[in-house]
Amino acid sequence: MVIPKKDLEQIRYGNSGLSILRHKKARVQMATLDSQPNKVYVQKIDIVGNAASQKEFVGVSGFWKATAEFENQIAEALRIREVGGFEVGMIVQLNRDTRKYRKGDVLMVLSIDQDGNATEYQRLNQQQISNVKKSPMMKKLVKTEGLDYLRMANINALSDVDPKKKYNFQLTADTYTLIPMVYDFNGLEAGDKVTIQKSQGGGEATIEQLAFITDSGGLSELSAFVTLEDGAQGRLPIKYLKK
Repeated sequence: MVIPKKDLEQIRYGNSGLSILRHKKARVQMATLDSQPNKVYVQKIDIVGNAASQKEFVGVSGFWKATAEFENQIAEALRIREVGGFEVGMIVQLNRDTRKYRKGDVLMVLSIDQDGNATEYQRLNQQQISNVKKSPMMKKLVKTEGLDYLRMANINALSDVDPKKKYNFQLTADTYTLIPMVYDFNGLEAGDKVTIQKSQGGGEATIEQLAFITDSGGLSELSAFVTLEDGAQGRLPIKYLKK
């Protein structure tokens, strides 16, 4: 996997001898200690940057296994693994850039492997796309993996959520439900710099992750965990944030 350098953060704590290579958006990091030079730890981190879980790897072979695990956890968090279940002739539209294609490109699956992963594609031109849309066999599918609770309010996609409303998704009261980072809401996503509405104190912040905050009555509101200009952590309804 090729990981853009801008997505990685190197941290060194000299007093403790702790060195960290962190992928902030995926919330995963590799950590080593000067006092344990033959060990590497791959850690998942919580929303405030603390290690929530870890795997330990030992020795030279352990380093390479740790690197592979680090990449796997990034792929899992950002949902950039190969997606199974394709069929030849299926039409898909990309929601992110790849090395060969661009976000928004419409592709036809030409072949799949034995696991159902698409292995060959053909990019469709505008005339072909128009013909597909006119076909009586055309049915638009909206995948909401990880957002199944939206169906409780007859919502097909995160973009259909009204940020000014609260919904009964039958989520547990007084909790928050993180939204997988693969999703954005009308262009707002993790890592974005946003302006806070003056009624909420104003200023700027950085979105750490989108989430539904469920109140004591069981109603959920689309919100965001944010880091404020002074470094403090907070959470605000998305309706008060502007990119």
